[in-house]
Amino acid sequence: ITAHRGSSKTAPENTMAAIEAAVEELADYAEIDVQESSDGYLVLCHDSSLKRVAGIKRNVSELTFDQLMELDVGSWFSPEFAGEKIPTLEEVMDYAKGKINLNIEIKNAGSGSRMPEMVLKLIEDYGMEDQCVVTSTALKYLVRIKELNPDIKTGYIISAAYGRYYEEDSIDFISLRSSFVTARLVTLAHESGKEIHAWTVN
Repeated sequence: ITAHRGSSKTAPENTMAAIEAAVEELADYAEIDVQESSDGYLVLCHDSSLKRVAGIKRNVSELTFDQLMELDVGSWFSPEFAGEKIPTLEEVMDYAKGKINLNIEIKNAGSGSRMPEMVLKLIEDYGMEDQCVVTSTALKYLVRIKELNPDIKTGYIISAAYGRYYEEDSIDFISLRSSFVTARLVTLAHESGKEIHAWTVN
């Protein structure tokens, strides 16, 4: 059972409060979304724009770490969470180690991004190889991670069930919209040694 963007029905998504709530609610995994600030920090945010969660029409990638830390990403959810900050991936991993598994989704920032290598280094630095899976809609990111560390579990996020993507060597599971999951697809994936992770099932 995965808490989507942390426990995002209990607390504002992709915040420490949401991760802490996922632990309290005994989720197996917290799924989080990772992007990079303009000065190279890995931070949590789902949308490229900060409009929905912080009320400003700027992208995460345009702002420095210090600028991001000034934002309130809790008030939009509830006055109870006013002042909640955007956490760094390192902050989340420090808290999650030994408490909850992480599904780290790397948002697609193009082939020039160094996020796959940065995420992998953090996982290795924290010794959380068995506690983290890395997912992305960018297959090339997962290929790069597998080339550097074949033991990291990777998941390819797809929005439609076309093609024979489950035969790809660089992925361990398919992360797929639940409405696309069929018995035939599950059988084909399992025959290729892959798992199916369905989202979002409440």
